[in-house]
Formats: sequence, structure tokens, C-alpha cells
Amino acid sequence: VALQGVHDERYDDSGFKLTLGAEFPLPQSRYKAQKMRLDSESTYVDALQERTLLELRTQIENGVRSVETMARNLEDLIQETALHVRLLEAEEMRFALGQSDLFRLNTRQNVWLSLRLRTLEATLAYRNSYEALLFQSAQESLFLIMNSLINH
Repeated sequence: VALQGVHDERYDDSGFKLTLGAEFPLPQSRYKAQKMRLDSESTYVDALQERTLLELRTQIENGVRSVETMARNLEDLIQETALHVRLLEAEEMRFALGQSDLFRLNTRQNVWLSLRLRTLEATLAYRNSYEALLFQSAQESLFLIMNSLINH
């Protein structure tokens, strides 16, 4: 609100002219506040999407490394099992020739069976991890597709 006074002889009686000016900034500031709130919400949503995307990528990268490690461990177990099969076959030949006893043959068989069990467990863990990784990749792909549809 502003009040101005001007002295001019053209005006009646006293020669003063008074003007009253008023502005109403309240609606203007309300609209400005709404715009600022919407801008901050938009920035928050963008940051949340970025964080979610980074978390998904990190999970997938960790999953890939884990699956790769499991695959290498599984290959090592398969090689170790193959070596123990050769040892078992050699022990069976020694037993057939009478150079070994049943205790040693059973010991070789137990070692081979325990390795075979570990190999099967490792195979199961590898396949489960691989499927989980595929599922996570599908989730990230769906997230990216939905994000691009929303932004367009």
C-alpha cells in the first residue's frame, strides 16, 4: 500500500492530489510457493528414481560377480570330482588285483560321494543365483521402461 501526495494549483481547494496505490502480493506469493513446492517435489522424485536405479544396478553388478564366482567354484569342484573318479577307479583296480583292502576302497568312495554332493549343492546354488539375477535384470528393465513412459 502506498500513499502519494502532490501539490498542484489545478486541483480544487488546497491544490493537493492524493493517490492511494495497493498491490495484493498474497495470491502471487501463494502461486510462487506452489511452484516452488512442485519444483522441489519434482527434484525429489528425480533423485528418488536415480537412487532406485543406482541401487538396482549395484544389486545386479553384485549378482553378476556372485554368479561368476559360483561358476568358477563349480568348475573347480567338477575338476576335483573328475580327479577323485580317477583315484576311485585306480583304487578299484588295486582292489581287484588284491593290492588294496575294502576299507581304502570305501574311503575313496566316501570322498567321491561327498564331492559329488558338494558339486550338486554348488550347481543348485549357481542355478538359483542365476535365476535371481535374471529376475533382477527383468525388474530393472521394467523400471527403465516405465520410467521412460512416464517421462514422455
